[in-house]
Amino acid sequence: PLSMRLEVELDGVWTDITPDVLSSPEPRMSGMGINGNGLKDRVGDNAVLTFSLDNSIGNSAGTQGYYTPYGASVRTGFNFPKGLHIHVYFEWNYIRRYKFYGIVETWKVMAGKYKERRVDVKCQNWMKAAANHQLNLLGYQLNKRFDEGIRLILDNMARQPQNINFRNGEETFPTLFDITRTNTKALGEINKLTMSEFGRT
Repeated sequence: PLSMRLEVELDGVWTDITPDVLSSPEPRMSGMGINGNGLKDRVGDNAVLTFSLDNSIGNSAGTQGYYTPYGASVRTGFNFPKGLHIHVYFEWNYIRRYKFYGIVETWKVMAGKYKERRVDVKCQNWMKAAANHQLNLLGYQLNKRFDEGIRLILDNMARQPQNINFRNGEETFPTLFDITRTNTKALGEINKLTMSEFGRT
């Protein structure tokens, strides 16, 4: 049977948290890949994963507050969830396919005598990092291809994608980054390069 698994990296170890992921509200993924087939749909979107964790005594550890950061009974490694790495994969007949990789962006603890004890978690993939990153002193460039320009953008960022696979650009651009400002974002420049090459990213 097809099964979905969620794992989070806690203290350097990928840990299966699927048993504590609630089915209501159900986990949701959106924004994966290039969402559209128009001429201008050429750059992948910011993917979002949301799910809720059982924070009641009914969870896998039988511990109330297991996913409450800084709580007395918090799970080891979950004290500060923002930035934790997380991935989702599906498995069928021992074949595994990863569908999401990102980091925890926000969480909200739902607690109290008359409320469902759960923690709502929202995660973002690498594209959100590119959308937020302000390019730092990325100098004016001459005679660079599309792929060379994107490599320069990536070199400017602390957080890197898991993997990159470039084809050489077909065009050589006489100038790059000639109108960047202190608030220019990485994803904005990636969009410009992609549209100039009429490629896909």
